[in-house]
Amino acid sequence: MQEPRARKSVHIVDKPVQIPPLERRKTIAHTNRPWEPPQRRPSCPAQLSLKRPSRVSLTGAPRPQSRAAEKPTEPEKPNTFQLDPIVKFPVVEATEKLKAIVDDVLADREYDPATCRQLCGRLADDVKAKIKRLSIDERYKLVVTCTIGDKATQGIRIASRCAWDHERDTFATYSYESKSLFATITVYAVYFC
Repeated sequence: MQEPRARKSVHIVDKPVQIPPLERRKTIAHTNRPWEPPQRRPSCPAQLSLKRPSRVSLTGAPRPQSRAAEKPTEPEKPNTFQLDPIVKFPVVEATEKLKAIVDDVLADREYDPATCRQLCGRLADDVKAKIKRLSIDERYKLVVTCTIGDKATQGIRIASRCAWDHERDTFATYSYESKSLFATITVYAVYFC
């Protein structure tokens, strides 16, 4: 049998421990030189070579303040606990606005892929801006989709699927056809409680 070992006692001395100061790395945050873009390597794309280096240092340098802290905070709106819209989205008025806007913009237009791509984005922005002017609840968020295509001998089906509340959310859609093109614009009005 082995004899039990004697325990050694440890005494703690109240003596301050000297910690050597941290050696700071020479990062861009600690230099007084103005920032210059790094030399471009042939293997790097032009976009990556112009990125500004990070200003975060893990050696004890003060962190830069976030930009969100600089902006003045807006007063918060009090909770209303309102789950239903005061005024429902006016589908009939929105469809009439869609018809007026699309007929005005696309009248006497010929299909051209380059111009129709830009026209599609501009048309969606115009529709969204004009439908927001209708007297709708501010909690309705609008999503506008626009499709413009060449009218040839082909057939086309445009479909969409959404997860939403059937009591509060709705949509308005309009389809336009001319000799050379077709267009379908849909406005989804989604209510956020």
